[in-house]
Amino acid sequence: SWGEGTSDANGTEANGTSATTNDATWLHRFYSTTFWSTAGGDFAAGASASTVVGADAFYSWSGSGVVADLQAWIQSPSGNNGWVLIGNEAAITTARRFASRSYAADPAFRPSLRISYTVPPPDPVGACCLDDGSCSQLTEAQCTLQGGSFQGDLTACMPDMCPLVLTPFVDPLPIPSLATPVSGTIGGVATYDIPIVEFKRKLHRDLPATTLWGYGGQYPGPTILASRGSPVTVHWTNDLRDSTGALRTQHYLPVDLCLHGPDTKGDGARAVVHLHGGHVAHESDGYPDSTMNPGQSQTYFYPNNQESSLIWYHDHALGITRLNVMMGLAGGYLIRDPEENALNLPSGAYEVPLVIQDRSFHPDGTLKYPATWQDHFFGDMAVVNGMIWPYFNVDRATYRFRLLEGSNSRAYTLSLSNGLPFTVIGGDGGLLAKPVVRSSVTMTPGERLDVLVDFSSVAPGTEIRLLNSAA
Repeated sequence: SWGEGTSDANGTEANGTSATTNDATWLHRFYSTTFWSTAGGDFAAGASASTVVGADAFYSWSGSGVVADLQAWIQSPSGNNGWVLIGNEAAITTARRFASRSYAADPAFRPSLRISYTVPPPDPVGACCLDDGSCSQLTEAQCTLQGGSFQGDLTACMPDMCPLVLTPFVDPLPIPSLATPVSGTIGGVATYDIPIVEFKRKLHRDLPATTLWGYGGQYPGPTILASRGSPVTVHWTNDLRDSTGALRTQHYLPVDLCLHGPDTKGDGARAVVHLHGGHVAHESDGYPDSTMNPGQSQTYFYPNNQESSLIWYHDHALGITRLNVMMGLAGGYLIRDPEENALNLPSGAYEVPLVIQDRSFHPDGTLKYPATWQDHFFGDMAVVNGMIWPYFNVDRATYRFRLLEGSNSRAYTLSLSNGLPFTVIGGDGGLLAKPVVRSSVTMTPGERLDVLVDFSSVAPGTEIRLLNSAA
């Protein structure tokens, strides 16, 4: 940069005039205080561009050096010292005059910078999966800025391509309530009326409410508490209704009509209840073809002539069992007997059912499940007692956990993150002959385990995770 004072040659530019303060001269960068390092001016060693100037005409300078200067100035504006026109200062009669930016006679003569450029193509877009399970067409930079997962340039958003991401351990563990009989007593001879109904419920703090089917309007269904030798009668009613309140004529989920059952009975909301692990007569076993359509009822008799154990009831309708259980049709059935009662095992708040299932969801909270039959289904979220990844606060005491594996296909190998062992005291058939201590336990669909965990040695505030190491 250089100075510009108030001197004015007043039309006799060939003769010049005296310099004033801050003028740039042959010797001075700013007259009369700052000198050039080299007389004539300090300039870049190499010219950005050159051209031959002869008669009066318009002249232009261009080339790679000019382009490089501009690109450098765009990247670093503070380095923009501009250009200066320099003639052959070593020869005589080489003076040339050009109109300046303040030339008033004809603005067309003023110097101008003209830039010719090609507009670069826009950055390619692709599918960007966001944490809420939605998909947007964004550039990779835009996707990263929004915390998404970029699927690649030019990829398209496809249905269900993006997993829903939910924060675990933000909701407390629900405890299924005990079923209330219409006659008799809980745990004794009793009769229950349990309808199958459709309802909506939130399964996670950050997920919209999910449409579910449940026994007694609950997911999981209420726990039926029984005693050995005390029979229970249950009136099961299919009261599934759509959003208008009318009895359902179609299933809520897509039904594969190629399967045995739907191939003749269609896509209706059929249901039938099977007591899994129960010793019952065939007429109360929930035969898959003996289904109830909405508006129909069945009465089943459960003699409870078996040892104490956790068994469970779930839907058994031919060709749509997987759909009905996915919708929520499962619940616990707990049988007690004198032998178990005499063991003084943890009870009340220290006996905790854990119904473990896997599920997948759309961002709007609806269940995400294949429309056609598949060999296996593996959900990407663990649901325990009807809540996604819940937490449970425990006392420094021994707890009895009644584990029920209610998934479609997934196996679980469970362990505790701090290494506490499980004392296994029972399984599908009831209590074991003696306890077995294990660092982990493996369960496959339909299995039950009865385990004790002693938290008495754990410091208050310790976080322990129930881990699954199975595929």
